[in-house]
Amino acid sequence: RAADGWDKVYGHGIVDAGAAYSLLSSAGCVGAGGLSPSDAGEDPSEMGQGGTYQRDIGCTEDHHCYIGASFGPRFCNTDLSPNRCAPGTAPPPSPTASPTPFTPCVGADVKITVEFKTDDWPVESSWTLSQTCGSGFSESSPSYSERFKVHIENYCTSNGEFVLTVNDSYGDGLFEGGYFKVYRDDVEMISAFGVDFGSSTTESFGSCAPVTPSPSKSPVTPIPSTSPSISPTSQPTTSQSPTK
Repeated sequence: RAADGWDKVYGHGIVDAGAAYSLLSSAGCVGAGGLSPSDAGEDPSEMGQGGTYQRDIGCTEDHHCYIGASFGPRFCNTDLSPNRCAPGTAPPPSPTASPTPFTPCVGADVKITVEFKTDDWPVESSWTLSQTCGSGFSESSPSYSERFKVHIENYCTSNGEFVLTVNDSYGDGLFEGGYFKVYRDDVEMISAFGVDFGSSTTESFGSCAPVTPSPSKSPVTPIPSTSPSISPTSQPTTSQSPTK
């Protein structure tokens, strides 16, 4: 650059492109999509390369990579870390295997279903579901990466008291559009939609108390009836006539 002060090339100075990019993005300005330098783990000078390649690092969607028709199609390669723009079009997604059919629970086990829909920031969300009594059942969520996608997990376990803990690593809960539900034997036990619960929230259902069956009545033994006894009757005696 030239000496300090205004000049015809730089005006009043060089713009800190990285800081300007982050400011636009934080204000929700259209066209400022993508990761901030801190989220991408890059230096602002790397993120703000200037010129046509200003947004090569830290994209989150394909349209962030568009820099003009003369450059042809470009896409956001999310297989790299951090995400980077690349020439061409995104490769087709790998075919998704058909979900494995859920095998019905057997015996006294109950079916527990967790339904979780991610919000605009899926990587921040996670949950754990465990029993406070019973078989020691405990399960955790898989890693989430797709926005506004419904995930359903089914389990078989013994009945008892269950505790669900939902976490958000950023500390702002679930944005509007996200939700979680838990069912026991297809009956809804817990539900919450778009709740700002901070970093964590806990819900529970069920009971540790054993189920006591209704007492069965003892069979009634009928009182035997006593047949009336008939007193024996003596045969009548025939008196003999006196002999003359």
